[in-house]
Amino acid sequence: MVVLGSLTSPFILVLLVRKVDHYQCRSSDLLLLDTPHLQHLDYRGYVAARYSIAPMNALVRASVDIIDDDKRFLKELSLVRALSSNVSNLSLLGSLVEKLYFTGELRDQLPVFRDLRTLKLHCLYNGRWDIVLLFILHRSPLLETLVFVDGLFLVELSCRVEEAALEVEGWRTAYPIPSCCFTHLKRIVIECCFGTARELNIIEFILAKSSVLEELVLRLATFYDTGEFDLPNLDQFENTVKDLPRASSSCLITLQR
Repeated sequence: MVVLGSLTSPFILVLLVRKVDHYQCRSSDLLLLDTPHLQHLDYRGYVAARYSIAPMNALVRASVDIIDDDKRFLKELSLVRALSSNVSNLSLLGSLVEKLYFTGELRDQLPVFRDLRTLKLHCLYNGRWDIVLLFILHRSPLLETLVFVDGLFLVELSCRVEEAALEVEGWRTAYPIPSCCFTHLKRIVIECCFGTARELNIIEFILAKSSVLEELVLRLATFYDTGEFDLPNLDQFENTVKDLPRASSSCLITLQR
């Protein structure tokens, strides 16, 4: 495990980097990684002021959550770029997903993940999926499996009228459609569905635009997920989803309770 510093080794296959105290991070902090045979990286921490990342040509699996409100987050994206060459299985946690929504400059610097086959996205607590999801899909041309690990929204934030209205328009006018939707995207899993209109809008877009989709799995929220919050009728939600038009006639929709 590394805090901030340097790590050089040709023998490391799995590396876990965990967050350090934000107030101990100085402007001179450098994270140097030279691990040419690294296969699995799990990085969760504050962004360093500087990165020196050697090529990770053996890397196939990565999980990234960068926690920093400092402007330096925009200056150094070497870590994310280092993942773009070979990684086939990528998990982006909530803090990074949120920054992709709120920071257009960050989106512009996001690399193309040319070999990415499986992408796991954690919850976007505030923001619009039409912006974040489409942007990521455009940079994942060979993506086959997409998983929303925490669902799409927190239940208490899922009914923001203004954001919902903007999302509806965003899905309606989305163009061009990411190429992976026509060529590779075969399986989508959405955990913890609450049955809200916003979720339905996203699902409708996915089904209408994913012409090679083979399976859409929706895992419906339970009482333990929702607590005191009232939910729409999940039976009605299930029926509505199954009646939505599909670009892929062979797509199987599975709803799990």
